[in-house]
Amino acid sequence: TTFRGHLWKLFLGVLYVDDEADPVELYISALKKKKSRLKCQDGRSSYKAIRDDSFRTMRGEKEVFDISKEEPKVIRVLNAYVHRANKPYNQGMNTILAPFIVCMNEMDAFHCFHHLLEKVTPT
Repeated sequence: TTFRGHLWKLFLGVLYVDDEADPVELYISALKKKKSRLKCQDGRSSYKAIRDDSFRTMRGEKEVFDISKEEPKVIRVLNAYVHRANKPYNQGMNTILAPFIVCMNEMDAFHCFHHLLEKVTPT
């Protein structure tokens, strides 16, 4: 995790995860659930919508975001979030996730993204 990643975690309050379970186990259990079939507003499965959007993540930022390396992480984190939050994917979530993927490891990115959407800006 970069210095910027530590600042994100501090800002979001996820330096010390006080969840009901081990944060590593939460992420791994969400990953094990495979492709999310939860339907988006347009009728596609969340997994299909994630795949349709993931390749566009930070497309113009090639010097900081290598899509060939980062796209699988984006897909895994977004799919895990859909499982964990039990909410469908919405277009643009990939863009919100991207700064976390750039400056921290995948599991930390998942927890920061989840915390941002569920605790800081709940819908």
